Amino acid sequence: MARTSPLHLTNGDADAKKVGEILGEDTLPWRDFLHDGPARPGLLLEELSLVRARFISGLGYGSFDSILVAFQNRDACFMDALEQREVTCWFEGDLYDQLQLIQVLHHRRNSSAGKPFFLVQHRKFFGLNPAGIRTLHAQRRPVSKEQMTFATEVWRAFVSDTPENLLPIVHKKTAQPIAPFALAALERLFSQ
Repeated sequence: MARTSPLHLTNGDADAKKVGEILGEDTLPWRDFLHDGPARPGLLLEELSLVRARFISGLGYGSFDSILVAFQNRDACFMDALEQREVTCWFEGDLYDQLQLIQVLHHRRNSSAGKPFFLVQHRKFFGLNPAGIRTLHAQRRPVSKEQMTFATEVWRAFVSDTPENLLPIVHKKTAQPIAPFALAALERLFSQ
């Protein structure tokens, strides 16, 4: 039987546990450090997960099979949720989280999903108390078309063959209201 309760996407296990316990709803940690290693253009989420699992296992963070299964489970949960559940994204303002958010929004935009999709914007969730988490959840906003379009623009530049493709986006200050933390994170990425 398909789940219909809301799903909360987070950057990792600590935030997933905290948000899940406080709100009493399902969470899904994204668990990928996209700023390091390959991310190729034109790949479906499942195809990119295969590339990422090879890279991450090569760094010694686990066996290829266990990492791939974890990504496959994550991807299946995410894709199913897009069709059946309200989803709220909880990604912090740093580069690690912003690249995950950009990936999630890009794949959401390129799906046929129609369920509500929300975003909570905050610099850092980890230090927040339960009341702070509940307040942020109550203030969540639907992800706009502009945010998804911006995410796809950034994602395509990020996975392109040259990092210089990010430069025009970093200088596009008009994107600040659309993605308040993304530009600073991208500036950091580009400077590296």
